[in-house]
Amino acid sequence: MRLSLRAKLLLAAAALLAVPWAGYHYVQELGLHLQKELERSLLDRARLVAAALADRRELWTGASGDARGGRHVYVRTLPGPVQLDGYLEEWREYDVPAVPLEAASPGDAGGHRARWRVGRWGRHLYLAVEVDDEHIVYRDPRSLRLDRNDFVELSLTDAAGRLVRYLVATSAPGWVNAHRLAGTDPASLPRRPELRIKGEWQETAGGWVVELRIPLSMLGPRLALAVGDVDDPGSRRLAALVATGARAPAGALPSIIVPSPRMERSLARFAGAGIRLWVVDRDFRVLGIAGDLGHGADAAPGGAGPHWLYRLLLPQPADTFEDDRRGASRLDGPEVAEALAGRPTARWRTSPDGRTAILAAAWPVRLDGRVAGAVTVEETGDRIVLARSRALAILINLSLLAFGLAAGVLLVFAARLSGRIRRLRDATRAAIADDGRIREVPALAAGGDEVGDLARDIRDMLQRLAGYNRYLEKMNSRLAHELRTPVTVVRSSLENLEQGTGDGHARACLARAREGLDRLGGILTRMREASRLEQTVAAESRAPFRLDEVVRGCVEGYRLAFPRCTFRLEAEPVTVAGSPELAAQMLDKLAANACDFAEPGTPVEIRLRREGDEAVLTVANQGPPLPRDQGDLFASMVSVRSKPGDEPHLGLGLYIVRLIAGFHGGTVSARDLRDDPPSGAVFQVHLPLA
Repeated sequence: MRLSLRAKLLLAAAALLAVPWAGYHYVQELGLHLQKELERSLLDRARLVAAALADRRELWTGASGDARGGRHVYVRTLPGPVQLDGYLEEWREYDVPAVPLEAASPGDAGGHRARWRVGRWGRHLYLAVEVDDEHIVYRDPRSLRLDRNDFVELSLTDAAGRLVRYLVATSAPGWVNAHRLAGTDPASLPRRPELRIKGEWQETAGGWVVELRIPLSMLGPRLALAVGDVDDPGSRRLAALVATGARAPAGALPSIIVPSPRMERSLARFAGAGIRLWVVDRDFRVLGIAGDLGHGADAAPGGAGPHWLYRLLLPQPADTFEDDRRGASRLDGPEVAEALAGRPTARWRTSPDGRTAILAAAWPVRLDGRVAGAVTVEETGDRIVLARSRALAILINLSLLAFGLAAGVLLVFAARLSGRIRRLRDATRAAIADDGRIREVPALAAGGDEVGDLARDIRDMLQRLAGYNRYLEKMNSRLAHELRTPVTVVRSSLENLEQGTGDGHARACLARAREGLDRLGGILTRMREASRLEQTVAAESRAPFRLDEVVRGCVEGYRLAFPRCTFRLEAEPVTVAGSPELAAQMLDKLAANACDFAEPGTPVEIRLRREGDEAVLTVANQGPPLPRDQGDLFASMVSVRSKPGDEPHLGLGLYIVRLIAGFHGGTVSARDLRDDPPSGAVFQVHLPLA
């Protein structure tokens, strides 16, 4: 594959791509280093928080409910009050997660689905129950039973640890109150309305919603919630029952975990942008939470990050992601288990949707030499992703700048170098004519590099060739001039000797000497003819003339001059610009050459036709083909005749043909006849029309 100098330099510039490749791997290593640094940073933060919490023992007093029981209810402190209207806008605004209820016993749930939310504000506990129910069955006002319809059941322990059960049911959407049951069975008759438990029941597109408010003074350490679903208003039999956990006995109810506001305020002092802190007890239950895993000030995806084009190409922090621990009441990750075992640990995990990586660092909190809980600090890897993207963006910018500058410099250098080489090539081509003569020695551009040295060497070489060419051009005329005098002397001497002797043998010798002298005279004549022709061609003017008339006149003369040859002529009317005398001389040389090589009895065919804007003169003869190692047939002093003839041949005939064709602005070529094997030669002269 042929490549230009500029293409080769551009390929060489492609080696600069190794710089961004190495930079990319460096950025990847930098990302790993930043991950290690972030792990150490979060572990240091967790250690400081654990030390601060261990110094404040009052934060651990009463911070957690009874740890017995397999389940617990985590009650978060709401940022504001909840309006009891049966709508969930405040809960969604406060970002309180919905926890699904489970079947109270195998086979109870069926296709029934229900979710609940719980939170604390002031002196009240707020509950929101959302139920998917295609068939809502309200309470019959005539019946005293509360479990023959859709209902919400609250099971809790009072301050004395006794189990108390309340049912919430209504005969129509609107304001509701709870009723305390006489026993622990939902089928028990209500004892009296509990006016301290208030709420709102509203229908939704796919079911119903109940919002309740319970004074914290009514609650003991345990609480359970259940939802009963009745679908058949005729039989009013219970179709499904789902609950938060066990509903009896009192010790099996889920415990209530109410975070301490003082602990959360203490945690808030250590929380930063994009950092979340947790405190758990030895049972993995959350005692306090502060902060959020949202994007920090320096990791905003649309803020101070790279250019929008790089944000499309490079990895960026996720705008949103699924947080599986948001609002969790229990942290049972492996890092928490390690910390509760007394070993500080940092561990990476991926969000459930796979959009971000989260680092959690846990540190044990020791009270009186024993582990009382653990502090967990969480942060997303957004800062690392953004730092890596920024570093890659900078690397790309610098690489593009460096590559652009290098490519530009190389292109300018290649353009200048290739321009110098092209000028040197064109000047060298222009200095040498098609016939090999040196027209003029160009003033080649110099320089201090290798190209300048080459230009000077070529100039010197052309000067030497021009001098030698002039010597060869003048040698013809000089040789003819120098040989004329001795030939004349020999001729006069032979004439005198011929007149003074009568010996037959001497006369034969004199005849052979005269014959050789005549041949020498012919050679000198042809050399003078070639020299005169070169001078004539240089000074001759051109004018339009009918080439076909010149050809016809010449062929008529050939039939008399070459009686042993037969000529066939086909000529179309053609007008060219030049000299008819020179054209006739050119045809003379071609006809004489064809007649010399033609097989006896075969004609010499001469054709003149018009092809486009050219006149094509063809002279063909049957005979031996052109030699394979013929060299340049049209060069001076080149002859391929295998046997000498009667006339001397110096190889000037075809050279004269080329000179005359060039004078007329045309070209001449030779080829074999297209036979298999070849059996002759064809000479063609192409001349432009006038």
